[in-house]
Amino acid sequence: MSDLFRVRRGPTLRKGLAMSDLRESVGSRRETAAPVLDVRDLTVDVGEIRLVDGMNLTLRRGEFLALVGESGSGKSVTARAITRLDARYRLGGSIRMGGDELIGMPEKELRGYRGARIGMVFQDPLSSFNPVLPIGRQIAEPLRVRGVPKREAMNRAGEMLGEMGITRPVERLGAYPHELSGGMRQRAAIAMALIAEPELLIADEPTTALDVRMQARVLDLIREAATARHLAVLFITHDLGIVAGNADRVCVMYSGRPVEENTVRELFRTPVHPYTRDLLAAVPRLGRGLSDLKPIPGLAATPATRPAGCAYHPRCAAALERCATEVPVFAERAACHLGDR
Repeated sequence: MSDLFRVRRGPTLRKGLAMSDLRESVGSRRETAAPVLDVRDLTVDVGEIRLVDGMNLTLRRGEFLALVGESGSGKSVTARAITRLDARYRLGGSIRMGGDELIGMPEKELRGYRGARIGMVFQDPLSSFNPVLPIGRQIAEPLRVRGVPKREAMNRAGEMLGEMGITRPVERLGAYPHELSGGMRQRAAIAMALIAEPELLIADEPTTALDVRMQARVLDLIREAATARHLAVLFITHDLGIVAGNADRVCVMYSGRPVEENTVRELFRTPVHPYTRDLLAAVPRLGRGLSDLKPIPGLAATPATRPAGCAYHPRCAAALERCATEVPVFAERAACHLGDR
């Protein structure tokens, strides 16, 4: 069974959805705010393969958007395209922060966005740090490159570690990455991502390598930081339990394309796309036995193996004849020919 069907232990799916109702009522008041991030018709190509095809995202301050999909669906590629971290990517469409277009922006200007306006947390915290430098120096670096004096930057780094719940934070400033536990490293990575007070935090599967207890702690830290700082959060995950308990909105991806987007409550209550419905049918719930789960047949289509038409049609029990030849247009909530009938 795909790792997409795991549900985080702790708060139940029902409790998570109750929290989503409260967030949705707050989120409705954000609609008039100017977006922090506006992605339109994004395409990402590497060689002859289109990794992301027609991605659209709008994210405002204080909003938590989850990007969900199986391995190879294009979630992480989308995140790296937004930050322009991979020089192999040929980008099309538009990525705007405020009034600034990031596609085509010179690398020198982009450095002013990374860290200062966009904070990033990755799946493997070791990849966030240079192994031969103390973590304090690295956490303070986003401030140092902006002219903050060394002592002031290091003091702030210590404060950030304390905010992340790391004991003896001043002492930890001199530690090297390998001297910290996985949970400490990830919390230090969050501190580094937030120290320059960015507008947008991109978290790419930040809990995958952690035990269940530390997963919950890291999620709480990200949510608390987003609320306190009024951050926009783009959270990439394959765990629908995390989505229910933390996100305001969710965008489901399949084979490099967005297939459905809605508030968490509406997506879990009334999913539109067959892929979303099939995912939810495969999620373990309280009161369900293993025999009640319905795994999706077949293998997920990657961008390299994407069939013609709707990429999901070979696995879809409701597929129409046109699904095999025509790519559905994303309309209102989903990209599905069934909605045209």
